[in-house]
Amino acid sequence: MKKDNMVLDALKWLMHPFDWPMEVRDEYKNWYIIKKMCQEPGVQSMFKKHKPEIRFDKKYKLYTVINIPTELYDKQHEQSRETFLIDELRKIETTTLKLGVSEILYPEYAIITDIPESFAYLLTMDTDRDSMKLMPALKWLFKAFLWFLMISAFNAIIANTTGNSIIGWITSLF
Repeated sequence: MKKDNMVLDALKWLMHPFDWPMEVRDEYKNWYIIKKMCQEPGVQSMFKKHKPEIRFDKKYKLYTVINIPTELYDKQHEQSRETFLIDELRKIETTTLKLGVSEILYPEYAIITDIPESFAYLLTMDTDRDSMKLMPALKWLFKAFLWFLMISAFNAIIANTTGNSIIGWITSLF
């Protein structure tokens, strides 16, 4: 069993100062690809023709409603319902594969409880947006603050020993 070294993990985390901004850039780029795709009339007509129809909201999150056939309502057909959902997802994935976006979309099912005595699921497909949350941003701000402290300390040491700051030393090279 491998034991993690907290100090080494913290140093690895600190040595990648631009990982969060790059993750945000990549996630925004993926969202922008979906946005542009959804705005194309050909894609919109493809979504309308698809059974079940694929729609998108203002945040360009794709969604559809999958109605389970009545013969699969019984408790004994629970596995068959899951298989049916996976088959429907595969149909949608063939469409997203044709569009070249299946790799950046993540599906999520939620049962619709508004209709009693029936099984309907809301399938949403969205890009990853984990780094656009508050905690990763706060962690990155903390990391940037640590970098600022380290550079300031390094600058103070160089200024005390040489009489010139880092910026003055760099400008003297030119």
